[in-house]
Amino acid sequence: LGYHVVAVTGPDSSTNDFLKTLGAAELLEREKLQGDPKPLAKETYGGCVDSAGGNVLANILTLIKHSGAVACCGLAAGMPLSTTVAPFILRGVTLAGVDSVFMPVDRRL
Repeated sequence: LGYHVVAVTGPDSSTNDFLKTLGAAELLEREKLQGDPKPLAKETYGGCVDSAGGNVLANILTLIKHSGAVACCGLAAGMPLSTTVAPFILRGVTLAGVDSVFMPVDRRL
């Protein structure tokens, strides 16, 4: 489809090759997304699938380009979401929650 995929990874580089086989063109250390988020950052990504939540999700939201979307499907980095409405009202970013608990298995596949 022509997308430039950026995968976020932890300090253990053992999964880097695997992420690249899945299509990641670039790897970004998770540490860069764990600080306190700014209200808005440079528009960098067209969209995101987030399984971390917490500050990772809050920081990703500020980096999404105008009219982009983020699908949130996990909370590995925490349940609280400390952010502003700036990405939503100034860039039209959409945050969509993905139900991974009550969704029937046949619909997941």
